[in-house]
Amino acid sequence: MKDLIAGIVKKIVIILIWIFIWQGVALLINNDIYFAGPIDTIKELFSLFGSSEYWLTIGNSLARILAGFLIAFAVGYGLSFVSYGLPIIKDFMGPFVSLIKSVPVASVVVMLLIWFGSENITYVIAFMVVFPAIYISMLEGLESTDPDMIEMARSFRMSKLKTYRYIYRAAYMSSLNAAIKVSIGMCFKACVAAEIIGLPSLSIGEHIYMGKIYFETKSVFAWTASLIVLSIIVEKILLAIVNWWQIRGLGVGVRPALKLERYLKDNPPLKPVDIVLNDITCSYGEDEVIKDFSYKFEKGNIYFLIGESGEGKTTLLNVIGQAFPESSRMFQEDRLCPLLTGLGNVCIVNPIYTYNEIGWYFEKVGLDVTSNLPILALSGGMKRRVALLRALLADGEVVLLDEPFAGLDYENKEKVAYLIKELQRDRCVIVTGHSREDADLLGAVTVELTH
Repeated sequence: MKDLIAGIVKKIVIILIWIFIWQGVALLINNDIYFAGPIDTIKELFSLFGSSEYWLTIGNSLARILAGFLIAFAVGYGLSFVSYGLPIIKDFMGPFVSLIKSVPVASVVVMLLIWFGSENITYVIAFMVVFPAIYISMLEGLESTDPDMIEMARSFRMSKLKTYRYIYRAAYMSSLNAAIKVSIGMCFKACVAAEIIGLPSLSIGEHIYMGKIYFETKSVFAWTASLIVLSIIVEKILLAIVNWWQIRGLGVGVRPALKLERYLKDNPPLKPVDIVLNDITCSYGEDEVIKDFSYKFEKGNIYFLIGESGEGKTTLLNVIGQAFPESSRMFQEDRLCPLLTGLGNVCIVNPIYTYNEIGWYFEKVGLDVTSNLPILALSGGMKRRVALLRALLADGEVVLLDEPFAGLDYENKEKVAYLIKELQRDRCVIVTGHSREDADLLGAVTVELTH
């Protein structure tokens, strides 16, 4: 709270300093026609506040600018997903986006006035300014999505809606917010500049132009100050709405009984299976990692793949994961959704568990006090245990755990081993690691990998 108050006070002091500088420049110039000071500007503003025409003008210009902004935002947002999914559309849109991004607004206003008229030019200018910023930032955010996270979503058979909610949103949120901050200010400036040229009735641009014609500098400053304040307020409101909308639905809860029944009908529990590998050979270029590997992994057993780094343990899990896409998996990296809590990360892959049930398992691995903390607030070891719980509680024909004991002390290793055995559910569980002691904790069948 103290930091918040200190931040507000700091901003107020900085604003006051700039107002004093403004007043100092006005006193130095000492010419009201050439340069209006803050006192004259504030007086003019108060006189405008009492005029109904002032509020009609503000509302009229604001409605045009906001409508143009929202249209451009919706088109840019939606088209970015289309371009991300269809590269041919991205290539097709490239020249158009580059054109409207590069063309100076002033150079096309005259033609736009002929085509659309002064009353409609604001919408077109807003689109030209906002659309490229939103489209490009969204597309770059989507393209920066971690492919490992997308692989994780496929591995756990997450729906397209869940993948969008919990993975793609995290990738584009920051770039979209930055684009909104930049484009809203540019939109206001460009649209009012177009109003000054086109002079639509009851517009901010018209009043600024008339102030210039009659040398009413304080009126020009007052309308400009109104524009600045309006732009800042709209930016804050739009960012708040977008942030609310982006995080809306991120909370994952327990399904009501009817929805749970429907979910189980559409997603019946998977049956454990055996895994039979015959003469598996894998290589990266000329580097042969696995050669002529054959083995039968039987359901109901826990297997521990042991070997030095580079012996092909993770590669073998990848092979099994591709052969059995309906497997649940713990990767070498955590691959947790950053927008969710630890509890949320577990819930999204298998929503049939209640919060109390999942909370009990969190307690068993020493995570009970952190289950509702954001993933980014957890330590590396805590994240590993959340990733383990996610893999074990998810429904899968087989369970693949890539180094679940990495970075854990002996006490936590015991907790993890207990949990793996507790949640095996007659499935074939394949674990990788480097220590035979870890294999003994699991009572696992040891499978040694060597070149």
